[in-house]
Amino acid sequence: MRPGTVEPEYFDTVSAGEYLGIVKQIRGDTDPVRTLKNQCQRVYWLRYKGIIQGRKIGGRIVYTKAELDQAMRTGAHHACPPVNQSTTP
Repeated sequence: MRPGTVEPEYFDTVSAGEYLGIVKQIRGDTDPVRTLKNQCQRVYWLRYKGIIQGRKIGGRIVYTKAELDQAMRTGAHHACPPVNQSTTP
């Protein structure tokens, strides 16, 4: 890294969703793992649609704070499809 440059802050999928406000813990949830997985699908959907840009580092998809801030400024993160609340296992 060059002197005077700032290392970008990276978020994993769950952290990115929490930062955008689309991944939330639900009180009294009977299956929190399934709920978290469904909510993370919303972050993947945003990446698939090109609303946020992610990159692979070491086999993991990460997102920079600047990219997430841009999505929040444009309001594009509100275009996510709703989380499926299926009751079947």
